[in-house]
Amino acid sequence: MASLLTVVAMLAVLSGGLCVEKVFLQRAGVAFNGRHYRSMLTVSNGEQFGNWTWPEMCPDKFFAVGFSIRVESNQYGGDDTALNGIRLICAKNEDRSFLYSIESHTGHFGEWSHPMYCPSGVLTSFQMRVEPHQGLFGDDTAANNIRFRCSSNPTLEGPGMDWGEYGYWSQQCLNGGICGIETKMEEYQYGLDDSSLNDVRFHCCDKPQPMIKLEESRYSRNFNHQLFLGFEDVLGSVGTVLVQNWNTTCQIKLRYTDLVLVLGGFVTSGLSLSSEYLRDRRGRSADSSP
Repeated sequence: MASLLTVVAMLAVLSGGLCVEKVFLQRAGVAFNGRHYRSMLTVSNGEQFGNWTWPEMCPDKFFAVGFSIRVESNQYGGDDTALNGIRLICAKNEDRSFLYSIESHTGHFGEWSHPMYCPSGVLTSFQMRVEPHQGLFGDDTAANNIRFRCSSNPTLEGPGMDWGEYGYWSQQCLNGGICGIETKMEEYQYGLDDSSLNDVRFHCCDKPQPMIKLEESRYSRNFNHQLFLGFEDVLGSVGTVLVQNWNTTCQIKLRYTDLVLVLGGFVTSGLSLSSEYLRDRRGRSADSSP
């Protein structure tokens, strides 16, 4: 009996060590296509065949943090198509337990690779490997592989094919990350030369601006009815805020930008970096003595 309990205990320890957090992955499709985006990322080396298809978007506040690709392996004399599809994996903040996938239109050939993820942050730019047109009787493969750059700096490369060369990097999503995809696809050619995926473009969305929690500082001073408050935002950064009027005008002395300040129900956003001292109406520096 004792030996049986020992075996059960060992199995419990082993099974506990093998437990992992369950990840939920849901196909988004076109359900979130109404999401607002700021710009599109494109590259100049996409190929000519096919047409642009439909976009697919991550849900609001979700951004692409990883991807997988659909690739047809070398057909050794048969019709090659190489890259057939790109699937983006969307997450909210750093929560990787509930994910959405988007992919736009994909080709018919090949298998999906295992997803690759940014260690942290989101996808912000891309580079595509494309084989140029092979002529009237050549075998066109068009897009062969793709690379993404993460906001945390690492570069991820898919397990695609090697035909063609990488072109220039796209522009970068500056205030957020990639949130949507649209593919240029040549439809199935029914026995003629297939090239499948020819080009892709990605949507950039802005990240929500952090809300600031205001707390009155014990070092607060009044300058002609202008109240200085200390504040701490959700990221723990500390600065000084000068309230000229509770409902209309705010000035902020900060070391970073793109904050949202809420005072008395009034919201102002996109406040810019200022290295100058805040001054009261008498022209004195906020750091000077009254």
